[in-house]
Amino acid sequence: MAPVGSVLVGEATYRATRGLFDYQPLPPVRVKGKAEPLPVWVAASARGRLGVAVDQGPATPFLGREAELGQLQRSYATARDEGSVRLVTVSGEPGVGKSRLVRELRAFVDAQPELIAWREGHCLPYGEGISFWALGEVLKAQAGILEFDDPATVAAKLAGTVAAVVEEPAERQWLETRLAPLLGLASDMEARTGTPEQAETFTAWRRFLEAVAARRPLVLVLEDLHWADDALLAFVRHLAEEARSVPLLVVATTRPELFDRDPDWGQGPPGRATTVTLAPLSDADTTRLIAALLGRAVARDRAHATLLGRIGGNPLYAEQVCRMLDDQGLLERETGRCGSPPPRRSCPTRSRR
Repeated sequence: MAPVGSVLVGEATYRATRGLFDYQPLPPVRVKGKAEPLPVWVAASARGRLGVAVDQGPATPFLGREAELGQLQRSYATARDEGSVRLVTVSGEPGVGKSRLVRELRAFVDAQPELIAWREGHCLPYGEGISFWALGEVLKAQAGILEFDDPATVAAKLAGTVAAVVEEPAERQWLETRLAPLLGLASDMEARTGTPEQAETFTAWRRFLEAVAARRPLVLVLEDLHWADDALLAFVRHLAEEARSVPLLVVATTRPELFDRDPDWGQGPPGRATTVTLAPLSDADTTRLIAALLGRAVARDRAHATLLGRIGGNPLYAEQVCRMLDDQGLLERETGRCGSPPPRRSCPTRSRR
């Protein structure tokens, strides 16, 4: 049914991805095994160049995390004013608001008068050769390396980036050799120089980040650290303990299972490491969030109490449940009742899994 060279999606995929892609509706189609025609959409374009809405502003108000945001802001101010490294681990269950908290920190930092370097890397849950993927993303962003750059262009950008922060030619070469594996240039470099020991590699990576932070304050964000392997965790610990005399804030987001795997995580030198734990939102904040999602105050009735129980103070669940109710036509916006059914339909008390 899909037009040549295009992607056709059904209703479930359309609703799940309409925030990332622009779609055009097509006439309903008949397919085998379905009695009624199915609504379909053709994907027209991606809304974000990277396939994720990295620059999309939040659609809901920032609620119930003022104290935690204050901790992050103070850690940044301390790193900036004292010229020291700080490691803040933001822990919480999926959907509880870790990435949103980081976005609020970025907005705060952007509003400050000083220029800063903000770099983000993401730990991946699967794949080969991804031990230091997050650091590779950080280095690519610092060097302006694009995914379609050929190896020669990547090497040239790396050399220019190192030269911009390091003056000594011998140190530049040493850093380039040990940074190259993060960019997929390891085979050529290792063939000429041999594989350096991990301690020396960690030292080189730290020295480079120190050089970047020496020019302007550096905020290094590592998302989903619970998926990092032991080698990356060892480097982050090395960075937090050994970096000296530079304004560097390391923010790592993680699920609680990281602490089951590494009970001593985040217990670095006194004053350098902090853990911010995000608890579920209170019922009052969840109610305010639901009202913002629906665009109308909600009635404090039995249906609302059921919603609160199902959402459990999780902002992502609140967004998904309210979207599902809206998509199914189970909202009466005129009365502000969330979950009230239209005539002749029953209202489910449980959200879809």
